[in-house]
Amino acid sequence: DGNCFACRQVCQRFSERQNQFEEWGAKVWFVWRGDFIPEGCQGILESGKVRQNWLDNDAAGILVVDRHGVVVKQWLASSGKGFPPPDEVLSTVKQIALQCPE
Repeated sequence: DGNCFACRQVCQRFSERQNQFEEWGAKVWFVWRGDFIPEGCQGILESGKVRQNWLDNDAAGILVVDRHGVVVKQWLASSGKGFPPPDEVLSTVKQIALQCPE
């Protein structure tokens, strides 16, 4: 949520790398709970369905979704490992782009 300091830090780390994601045709979006999106962070406010549909009701996670809306890779908060670094997510995006250049 927008009041969470750790969440804002994750957003900042990924936002700093936005250009690298865009080179591979990817966009970084955050889905925020609560009443606001923190300044400097992109994304949408959650309707309640996002976690239910894409995160299996988990509290938080990171998804790589292709242009057809198919979840290709996910990291869930319940794994206890925390969020992956931007480099790991970017590597997954590159791999997908190279496998399916169309």
